[in-house]
Amino acid sequence: MSVGHDIPCPEDRAIAYYLYQDYFHDSDVTDIRPQGADMVMTIESNEDHGALYDKCKGTHEERRAQCRAQAEKFTYQIIFRKCIYWHDDRRAFPPTYSGGHFLRTALLARIEAEEGKPHFHFRMEMWGGYIEAVCQNIRIRKVVGRIRPRPLEYGEWAFLERWRNGTLLDGDGLLREEAVYSLAAQEVEEREYEWLDYESGAALLWLMRERSPRALPLAREILSRRKKGDWNNLFSAARVLGTLGNEADIPLLLREYAFCHEWFVNDLLRRRNILDAIEKIQARQKMP
Repeated sequence: MSVGHDIPCPEDRAIAYYLYQDYFHDSDVTDIRPQGADMVMTIESNEDHGALYDKCKGTHEERRAQCRAQAEKFTYQIIFRKCIYWHDDRRAFPPTYSGGHFLRTALLARIEAEEGKPHFHFRMEMWGGYIEAVCQNIRIRKVVGRIRPRPLEYGEWAFLERWRNGTLLDGDGLLREEAVYSLAAQEVEEREYEWLDYESGAALLWLMRERSPRALPLAREILSRRKKGDWNNLFSAARVLGTLGNEADIPLLLREYAFCHEWFVNDLLRRRNILDAIEKIQARQKMP
């Protein structure tokens, strides 16, 4: 699941279950179109497709054909209600959804000030890019049948709580700042970064959310050292600077922007993440 959302989990059960927990991870987007003031994204759930495939009989090809004949059973629509901003920036990759984040950005603050109403800013990581929407609400429905959102199975930081059999926890089962800091600060070797760096990046965001005074210096250190294995740590560090940093951090962010081409699979998302950070810093400097 995605970690490090900028907002608490929404009370809407469908949003919480399907978007906040990344139910649609590795699902294919088949259509995007405006519908009045709304934007509608059609997506084929990889989770539901797999469950249907397991129920089918025959060879692999026969089961695939049976699934395609019943595609409406695993097809959903995500409806971005009263969508005031939509941006789609992707390279020529398959239209596969990886995950999403609810963000607090300078763009969101500006729109809410102009409209006088709360909005969601939801950014979706796609293979080779991203799609984002700023809207008043989000609705989720199935093409055939009813959605069945379940209660959340785990909290946003659950995998940190389970990390290495709970080695980050204190005697009361709560995350220990010192242990989480050690995870966030470690220099990950390139061969390990697929999972260990993901956890390190999440640990850094946890420190920020818990208002640890160590989050900002550590984020600056990570961006300064630029180790190849720090894939997610670099991403998280930019978000920390956007939230806690100042104008003196902008050159460091611009340097990271210049290296985004190293991450060709999703350099577009990384560039947008850094621009978010710069825009948030600049917006804070303009505040009286």
